[in-house]
Amino acid sequence: MTAITLKSPVLERLTDEEFYQFCMDNRDQRIERDVNHQITIMPPTNSKTGASNVMGN
Repeated sequence: MTAITLKSPVLERLTDEEFYQFCMDNRDQRIERDVNHQITIMPPTNSKTGASNVMGN
């Protein structure tokens, strides 16, 4: 599964408070916002990813 970047002028204009509420409304998703206000929904990690992160690979 790959990350999804949401592209919309409306989403780019979200205030910090509105983005926080968006994240709270979608708590089951891993949501990130970069310095350019692009919102990315990250795929869930699985056991293989988790093991790789623990091992430092």
